[in-house]
Amino acid sequence: MYGDGSYSQILNPKADSELGDMACLALSKFRKMRNEQIRPILLTLMHQKSLENISNSEFDDIIVFIMRFLFSYVIIGRERTNNLQDTIYRHASILEKDFTKDNLNKFLENLKSKIPNKEWFNSLFQNVGYSRNGLNNDRKQKETAQIVLELHEQYLSKLNEIGDFTIEHILPDSESDNNSRIGNLLPLEEGLNKQCGDKTLAEKMAIYEKSRFQVVQCFVKRYKDAPKTFDIKKRTEHMATLFYKEILKLPMA
Repeated sequence: MYGDGSYSQILNPKADSELGDMACLALSKFRKMRNEQIRPILLTLMHQKSLENISNSEFDDIIVFIMRFLFSYVIIGRERTNNLQDTIYRHASILEKDFTKDNLNKFLENLKSKIPNKEWFNSLFQNVGYSRNGLNNDRKQKETAQIVLELHEQYLSKLNEIGDFTIEHILPDSESDNNSRIGNLLPLEEGLNKQCGDKTLAEKMAIYEKSRFQVVQCFVKRYKDAPKTFDIKKRTEHMATLFYKEILKLPMA
């Protein structure tokens, strides 16, 4: 039913004549989030695209929507993808045996019904973070923070691939559990991160200015002349709103 090419693209997505940049970006996120349960619907959609039942632009839009949904549902909401298994397998079977736009819309509407509202999303977003030696000190928390930082940078830089980075704590990680929050984190080159050491935020600004990351440059522009105005809670809330309304483009509730 499915060609080997479709499965290999899911495992190692690369932009070519068959898949656009946005679809490849979304598929790479599925791999990072280890969403194996979603593969049956992805294979079905790729098959229907090959049959020209779905246009390239429609396919890109659908794949990106699914990626954004899974980010809100699994990464932020911490729901288990196993809870979606019945939905995924049922709709994959329906769309493979009887593909219609109506059946496709029913699947998408089913996912939309599970999207958290803005208030719930913002509340859960406050829990995202990473610490080297306190709360949020585990592999999953680190991976979640990395995905959030990567999506933030991709949104600002308009790049599909941003390269390797380390997680920089703006205010010292060791001072407070509150400093593990995502609002206190930046993507930063490893060499620059090492230079930061125990420096104050005011001292770090000259180092941050050397970064290639747009997230860091925006931070410098906002706080260089007034580092004491930096507030972790406010930045976390701002990021939550940005993700919900712009980066993920989730429907307002």
